Amino acid sequence: MESRFFNWKLQLVQQLGSLIMLLVSTYLDCDSLYVLFMNFYF
Repeated sequence: MESRFFNWKLQLVQQLGSLIMLLVSTYLDCDSLYVLFMNFYF
């Protein structure tokens, strides 16, 4: 049971990570110049 809970938690973390990466990639596609500007000066 402990291993099943661990696997479920790991899967949830992977899903959250993929969702965050999707949002970040979409944001970069929309505002890549703005993000590059902010990263360059900060």
